[in-house]
Amino acid sequence: MVTAAHVGPPQIVRGEVTVPFPEMCRELISHYPKASDGRLTATARKVSIMLGNLGVESLSLARELHDPTIAGNAQVEERNDAAYEDSFAMGVKVGQQVLEAEGLEPHEVDTVYISHTMSHRLPGIGVALCRALGMRADVTLMNVSTAACAGGGLGLAYAYDRLQGFPHETVLVLCSERLTTNIRKEPTKDPVEKVYGGLFSDAAGACIVTSAAQRPGLVIEHAGQHRLDNSEDRYFVRLGSEGYRFASDKKAPLVAREVMPELRKQLRKYGRGTPEWTLLHPGSHKILDSMAMGLELDPDPKGVTRPSRESLRTGNKGGVAVLDVLRLMYANPPQSGQQGAVMALGPGVIMPWALGTWN
Repeated sequence: MVTAAHVGPPQIVRGEVTVPFPEMCRELISHYPKASDGRLTATARKVSIMLGNLGVESLSLARELHDPTIAGNAQVEERNDAAYEDSFAMGVKVGQQVLEAEGLEPHEVDTVYISHTMSHRLPGIGVALCRALGMRADVTLMNVSTAACAGGGLGLAYAYDRLQGFPHETVLVLCSERLTTNIRKEPTKDPVEKVYGGLFSDAAGACIVTSAAQRPGLVIEHAGQHRLDNSEDRYFVRLGSEGYRFASDKKAPLVAREVMPELRKQLRKYGRGTPEWTLLHPGSHKILDSMAMGLELDPDPKGVTRPSRESLRTGNKGGVAVLDVLRLMYANPPQSGQQGAVMALGPGVIMPWALGTWN
């Protein structure tokens, strides 16, 4: 017998510093020296054009833009420590907010799923967050450190799986990412690497998942994940002397198109028609267009991809992004009884997915 997973409204904490997108663009382009005639170099021009196509209006940063660990010259250890500290602080804040919003005490949580990618420390951030939030010593902790942009979607799929074996549990899904640690001062030969600095925002998000309906909202009835073979280089993170480097290969824009057949297969398997709503990871407008067309949906920004595009206006929040889209859906919900699909994408390439009904 399948146990449905009822997902509560997410809480979101953003970086406290808001940077208008034009200001971020000027900063990133300034990393390239001018040509001898005073004009932008070819690479800088490509960066400028690509930034203009992102559809971002502002970004949320955990620290000031010119902090040494963002658009400064801090080295790897200082950057790593700052990313950990900021992610921890946002994670504590959002965890406390979601417990308060749901009327829960920490000891009432049975399982904690935590996704955090952009810093490294042992023990992982999940152990520290459980301590700070006052979780029981016997709470089940799933501490995920490589999901990146798939983190929130993977958390929802994991919570669904957990409830199949332990239907009476209360699951906390929490993601926290200080993605601006990816910004580096030096010019990059690959314009895509620099453009990622204008795409990501710092944020944390959390929600509670149970088998009991607490209110109208998202109910997950099926979930899983899919791995795209031979795709390790589509999106990747490398650690160098300057810190983390987020990059992708030339096939990356095709990823959404490549994985859509799997999601359509799951829709057919479970007797679902065309989704009436979607909760899609907002990687970029082009990726959202590919996702919509892959599901045989109209990519109209005012259509079923609207919540994802609205979230993208304030930047791609990595693993937090799916939770931010869900927050927007709770603010402007689908009609009761409408069926839809949840999908995220992360390095690997992995695609966590879920099928559900808005009740």
